Amino acid sequence: MRSSFATNSLLLFFSLCSVLLLLEGYLRITGYQQVLPYRVKDPAADMFHQPNLDIDIVLPGNSPELHPHVKTNSFGMLDKEYPLKHQPGTLRVNVIGDSFCAAVEVAQKDNFHTILEERMQKEGKKIEFLNFGVRSTG
Repeated sequence: MRSSFATNSLLLFFSLCSVLLLLEGYLRITGYQQVLPYRVKDPAADMFHQPNLDIDIVLPGNSPELHPHVKTNSFGMLDKEYPLKHQPGTLRVNVIGDSFCAAVEVAQKDNFHTILEERMQKEGKKIEFLNFGVRSTG
């Protein structure tokens, strides 16, 4: 009795994993993209944020934390405005990634790269962290 339960549980687990993997493969092959009002198709980066946005977005759920305010700069980054050409002697760090880097769910002043930039600048370092993160990019 006990071994049949374990066997059935393993069979169910692997069946569910197989279905999820097949679904993931199908979505990737068909090029499915989640439609988000603040993203645009970009030939170089695939998806990027619209420049100069200042909107509130609604994520699934009723919690106020899931209604973040999105503000992008003139380059479409979820970041403050930076000059195109950096100051001599200033190190620029590109933050590239998905929603963890984009950090849409928190205020810009509270994301990790803004905090790190401010702390390093207080220590006298000339450094800028440019946020190239894009939410829902997989």
